[in-house]
Amino acid sequence: MKSSVTFLIDCNNFFVSCERVFKPELRDKPVVVLSSNDGCIVARSNEVRSAGIAMGIPYFQIRAECEKMGVRIFSSNFRLYGDMSDRVMSIMHQFCDDVDVYSIDEAFLTFPMSENRSPTWGSQWCEYVKLAHEIQSRVWQWTGMPISIGIAPSKTLAKVASKIAKKHDGVCSLLDETIRPKILDQVQVGEVWNIGRSHTKRLVGNGILTAQQFVELPDHWLKSHMGVMGLRIAAELRGMSCFEHQAVPVSRKSIMCSRSFGEAIMKKEILKQATAHHVTTAASKMRRQDCKATWLRAYAYTKEKGIDYRDKASGWHEFHFPTDDTGTLIHAASSIVDRFFTPGLRYVKAGVLLADFVPKEIAPSMSLFETSDEDTKTEIMHAVDDINSYFGTNTVLPAAALKTTNAWSAKRDLVTPEYTTSWQGILKAQ
Repeated sequence: MKSSVTFLIDCNNFFVSCERVFKPELRDKPVVVLSSNDGCIVARSNEVRSAGIAMGIPYFQIRAECEKMGVRIFSSNFRLYGDMSDRVMSIMHQFCDDVDVYSIDEAFLTFPMSENRSPTWGSQWCEYVKLAHEIQSRVWQWTGMPISIGIAPSKTLAKVASKIAKKHDGVCSLLDETIRPKILDQVQVGEVWNIGRSHTKRLVGNGILTAQQFVELPDHWLKSHMGVMGLRIAAELRGMSCFEHQAVPVSRKSIMCSRSFGEAIMKKEILKQATAHHVTTAASKMRRQDCKATWLRAYAYTKEKGIDYRDKASGWHEFHFPTDDTGTLIHAASSIVDRFFTPGLRYVKAGVLLADFVPKEIAPSMSLFETSDEDTKTEIMHAVDDINSYFGTNTVLPAAALKTTNAWSAKRDLVTPEYTTSWQGILKAQ
């Protein structure tokens, strides 16, 4: 089997780094990025992490501590983050033909490698490390984004190497198998990629505390207690590539879109606007997969004044024939809202779920005795998607999804400009 070398490219503190690119004065300063509605911490700089402030904690709980530390707080700016991610990933394609984008801030690069490791194998290691530093330098020069690179013969080992790289000069190679046992002995077993909480609990209960102890387990024990996945993880840590396509995104079978409101809603028409907006977003994502939905679910959370308890109202709609038409989907969602809406209740969150997808090319059509304008609707939807892709999200929206109030918009009081995706956000030289 032909061998390969895997690079894991990981953008350091990605959301925070995106903010720092356009505000250099924030470098080496404590920075936090908040979730939707400025609720919880979703990104922290190293300075905040060192202070012991945990990820995911509600901001109101540590507001006083952040103010005392002088922490700069930002609302999430996902359009900026997404564009910065695209720029980083485009650079990866300049260095490698096999790029698997694993997440918004991570990508695996796979380079083919000669099976003949002698006598030039040692020099090949140096070449890969040199290449990693070149990638790191170009990403920094072209985007201002700091990255770490883990180098290894497998993706799981590359994950381990990437974590080590963050603590050193940004590049770590585990190609030399003689140093792996020492490194893996310093990695807690629960930190290994693809080992979940339940398996971690079982392993720790059996005295397996480190990744190296996990690697040394007999194959029959791994298969008995963790199945084929356990065998593959161990093989990856031993230097054998088993997850060649692990990072390739797969088409989803359902899509959910929801968001909490900036303030409670008590009017049905406003709730319908928010629901229609979520349908529009979800439908666009579904069409990118060339699929149609058979089911739609719309739901909303309510909150009585002065009471923390939330109740959920929802309903389902099954389509006679799968559809990807935004108008049809909005009409169904609106009917569901009509059914569950109760006057006098305070709605604080709404969402939709498109489910039971069918590939567009095999989706059943109308019966022989019924007329259909599905082809025309499909052409219109693709035209709308193309316009929004070129000119920006929400350039064209259905009338039902247009805002007449900002009540259902997420709270983003501390959001920065969209420096790279909006003319209004472009920096001006002075």
